[in-house]
Amino acid sequence: MKKKFALGASLIFVLLALGACKKGAAGVVEELTATIDEKVQKEFNINGKTMSKLVVCTEIKEYDDRGNLIYENNSWEGETWAEYDDNGNLTHKKYSYGYEKWYKYDGKGGKIYENDSDGREKRWEREYDGKGKISYSKYIDDRESFENWYEHDDKGNLIYIKDGDGGETFYKYDNKGNQIYQKTGNYEKWDEYDKKGNLIHSKTSQDYEEWNKYDDNGKLVYKQMNSNGLKSWKEYEYDKKGNLIREKDSDKNEYWYEYDGKGNLIYGVSGYGNAWWHENAYHPNGKLKKVITWNPS
Repeated sequence: MKKKFALGASLIFVLLALGACKKGAAGVVEELTATIDEKVQKEFNINGKTMSKLVVCTEIKEYDDRGNLIYENNSWEGETWAEYDDNGNLTHKKYSYGYEKWYKYDGKGGKIYENDSDGREKRWEREYDGKGKISYSKYIDDRESFENWYEHDDKGNLIYIKDGDGGETFYKYDNKGNQIYQKTGNYEKWDEYDKKGNLIHSKTSQDYEEWNKYDDNGKLVYKQMNSNGLKSWKEYEYDKKGNLIREKDSDKNEYWYEYDGKGNLIYGVSGYGNAWWHENAYHPNGKLKKVITWNPS
């Protein structure tokens, strides 16, 4: 069955009226105000024709000037706040219903401790080899603990993992460092790459196989899959800047996307015809500051 929004890639929704928002150069939104479940009549441009549409705010996200998500509010989970250390590691997360989590890390960014407002604790122990690669890890909480040992080749590629129960995983690589083989118990996986390092063929011992094709820029344009005899495929299309603008699959689902001048999403239509719009605000350094999502009311 054809989806009602598969009318063509020419369907482009661009926000014209932003209510209490201000715009900077090239139409980039500098300030945004909205509340969850707020309904607003907004104007959109469709194929050059202006129309008014009633939309509802379903999600708000805020980021610091390094790109870390620091605030999130949506219509299905409520509010969440997050804090980070100078290395960008998440150190604290708080939820509107009162639950909190705290995190600590070692000098290499590996998580070593986590506790929450309910009194639960988790610990990780890690050891590293002379090249900074992990060689040992141990996880401990109030119910269980487990260990892993790791080995790497001279190029730093992970080639072996052994867990505390005796389970083993082996990896092999080509001369460019691409993983070409994995074995864990009875599970095996083989991968092949083209000259540019793009994965073109993958096969597992559990009756799964896929083939990939790429354009001249290395973007995936076609994927064919065979899982236990069930064949399927996906197609991908990009704009001149390399942004994904269209997806289509063997079930005749189509997805459409549009972007602002900075390459961030502003519009999308799902395979079932569900549309959404983003309003984006930016920090002076060009990083996303705030994203408001609107859906048809």
